[in-house]
Amino acid sequence: MEPLAQGSLSPDGFWRWDGVRWLPSGASPDPAIAIASSPRSWLATAGAIVAIIAASLVLAGSFLPYVHYTGEMAAGESAWPSVFNGGFPGAWGNAFEPILVILFALAASVLIIASANRTARAFASGALVVLGAQTLMMVVGYAAAGASYGQLQAGTFVGAFGSILLFVGGIMSAGSLWLRQMPGR
Repeated sequence: MEPLAQGSLSPDGFWRWDGVRWLPSGASPDPAIAIASSPRSWLATAGAIVAIIAASLVLAGSFLPYVHYTGEMAAGESAWPSVFNGGFPGAWGNAFEPILVILFALAASVLIIASANRTARAFASGALVVLGAQTLMMVVGYAAAGASYGQLQAGTFVGAFGSILLFVGGIMSAGSLWLRQMPGR
């Protein structure tokens, strides 16, 4: 048998001969057997899922009435207004805000789930935080405007809960940026 040349690989490719002993070659085992790991954070994914649920709650809160007005109603006014049905002529302009919040929240959530880029996740997480805070202020504004003339209804509470969840989803996703990443990621 001939002596092995220095640097020769074993038949399986996992060992290298240095002239004295066999050393691991650094080759990984069969890729089909290797366990795959995602560079994405579970906290970011959970935060994005919370934000998607929150967007659906903001949508539901926009359809549900936020107040029941008591007293006299003028022609064309509704005693059960919602964000998407303002209760008086010309109130349709209020519907754009929650529609854009829902669309931007869904886009940011998908970006957080799909992207492994930390900068993209940071911007999308910040957008969710801001959208949640801004939508909560919108709901509080509707509640404050309607509470003195009637009774608050489900839309107020569902919308507020959805906006708080949107804020929390953004905080969770942003919190994932402070988690230690695995080396090489």
